[in-house]
Amino acid sequence: MDALFFTLTTLSLPSSPEAGASIMASASTSATPLPPIPHDIASIAGPQIISIMLNWFLYGILVIQTYIYYQCFPDDHLRIKVLVYGVFTLDTIQSVCATADSFHWFGKGYGNLHMLADPYIAPFDAPILDGMIAFTVQTFFCWRIRVLQKSWWLPSFVFVFALASLAGAIASGIGGFQVHNLMRIGTLKWQLCLWLVGSAVTDTLIAVSMTYLLLRSRTHDYDQTNNILVRIVRLTIETNTLTASVAITVLVCLLAIPNNASIAAAP
Repeated sequence: MDALFFTLTTLSLPSSPEAGASIMASASTSATPLPPIPHDIASIAGPQIISIMLNWFLYGILVIQTYIYYQCFPDDHLRIKVLVYGVFTLDTIQSVCATADSFHWFGKGYGNLHMLADPYIAPFDAPILDGMIAFTVQTFFCWRIRVLQKSWWLPSFVFVFALASLAGAIASGIGGFQVHNLMRIGTLKWQLCLWLVGSAVTDTLIAVSMTYLLLRSRTHDYDQTNNILVRIVRLTIETNTLTASVAITVLVCLLAIPNNASIAAAP
């Protein structure tokens, strides 16, 4: 990895003294001087870098999961396949957009604090796309609760919170484009609270409801079936607890560190 970094760095340097002099001359004649880099630049740029790296790490896991689904469940209903591959497509678009954000901030805008604070397309790929993906998955869980409970009242209750979270995500994305500065994302308090609180409540309700309904479905006659149900319950609790915890953590960071909202606003 060090050799690769050195190679990329070397390729990015001017190929001749004349080219270097030209770059220096154009920089010195710039109409708008760049602001000095502050001493706490790591707390400003670090969250974006770490979040985009984690984004691709999790996307790699999603690719493996999608491939396993393709190999193991070829006979699933068409609607389930459309759901799985649709979510995978949205996640792919989100990861590509996050990479475009990264290039805008740290490639094209290297050393430019104005471009580092520019949201670029982050309000689209972070709140809006993330909200759409979460809403799709949460709606699927509402359907599963409906099938298990054979009633509409509980899944409808969960769906209302999922819909509120989606509305908050869209409002946060629109507001992110309007503020024109990542450092001012913290001013969108009601939008972000609606998105993140709605998401956390929805995931918690799904975890509790699915756990109760699946455990209620256990029988004492089929140990293999019971083992499968226990594994599904464990997976449901782990997944929804993790997503709810992330939403709560992001909200706490936004409210506790309003002057550096990029810690939570990075995609």
